[in-house]
Amino acid sequence: LAALARELPWHPAAMLSVPLGAMLAVTAVLAALAERARTGEGCQLDISLADAATWLLAGSASAFTEEPLRIPDGPDRRMYACADGRFVSVAAAEPRTWAALCKGLDVPDLEGKLGASGEEAARISERLAKIFQQRPAGEWLARLGPLGAALNPVNRGRDVVDDPHNRARGTFVEVAGRTVPANPIRLGGPDGTRAWTALD
Repeated sequence: LAALARELPWHPAAMLSVPLGAMLAVTAVLAALAERARTGEGCQLDISLADAATWLLAGSASAFTEEPLRIPDGPDRRMYACADGRFVSVAAAEPRTWAALCKGLDVPDLEGKLGASGEEAARISERLAKIFQQRPAGEWLARLGPLGAALNPVNRGRDVVDDPHNRARGTFVEVAGRTVPANPIRLGGPDGTRAWTALD
């Protein structure tokens, strides 16, 4: 069996089509209820797990269109390596966030360079990369975060569990001695006074 498994295509460890199909079904039900409330007419819903799984390939359209498709990246939207080997993700693609990034990195001359392309964008990216390599990721987050520079840590493995945001949100729970993601659906009181709690 082991030899046979090595000859098969890659087998994903998680059946993403199931939770995604469920979310699509819930979305469809809510849309149908809203339409019924507006028009008084019902409708039939058709949700396919196969369609849900295929929809996940939207970011890999080049595999079946033979045309490359990628999210545009530039100095304002990319990952940068830091002094401690960790990465930060920058998404400062708006004038406000780009200005905050330039201020925090002490490069005011780049503030008017948002949207640069080609060789100029490459030079700016290289310049920012050298700056980010001067400090650990935690220092950059502490320095740039309060400015609104649209900066986030790139977490790996246990870092995801230990991330302060995830800990505060209760994003992970212990089940039978194993750390797993909590149910992301959270319910609160109708008056907004009761704390939100994840469904069991």
